[in-house]
This record gives sequence, structure tokens and C-alpha cells, in this order.
Amino acid sequence: MRLASVLEVIYLIFNEGYSATAGEDWLRPGLCEDALRLGRILAGLAPKEPEVHGLVALMEIQASRLRARVDAAGEPVLQPPPASSPVTLFTSSSPRSALLRSFWPLMTYSS
Repeated sequence: MRLASVLEVIYLIFNEGYSATAGEDWLRPGLCEDALRLGRILAGLAPKEPEVHGLVALMEIQASRLRARVDAAGEPVLQPPPASSPVTLFTSSSPRSALLRSFWPLMTYSS
């Protein structure tokens, strides 16, 4: 029960950084970095908890888009609708490996 609450708070911190609900800044990257740091620490403390690795993977994937969300002046960059061609979701190994660790317990118990 405590782990779920801790994960929820870490994700709330990340979300506030990714899309600020108050203040003049549209993004607060420092909060995203803090949430990622806390998630990685928790992953080190609880390496067999798939939910922890899943959250870290989610935050890393989302954080990879931070620089593309604003222009040089700090204004939001609106993305065009997605093309109909396939898109590669994972461009770095870190989110991919965290995501795989989150599914590993499920794969080891299947027959």
C-alpha cells in the first residue's frame, strides 16, 4: 500500500513539471528531474517491483520530449497531427530497459 502511494506522489511531481498547473512557466523541468531521480532511487531500493520500473520508464519516455515542447523563447510548440506512418516509440535505451524490467516478472511466470 505504501509503495503505491509513493509512486503516486512521484508521478504527481513529474506531472507538475511536465505541465505546470500554476505560475508563469509552462514547463518546470527541475520537477521532472527530481521525480526521475526519486524514481531511479526507488528502483534501486526495490529492484523486484515492476510498478517502480514501469513508472520510471513512463517518466523517461515523457521527459525525452521536454525540449521539443517549447521553442527558444519558451513558448509552447504545438505538434501537428501524427502521420499515418509507423512511429518508433523508443529512441533511447534507458526507457526501453526500464520498461522491459517492469514486464520481466510477468514474463517469468508465464508458461
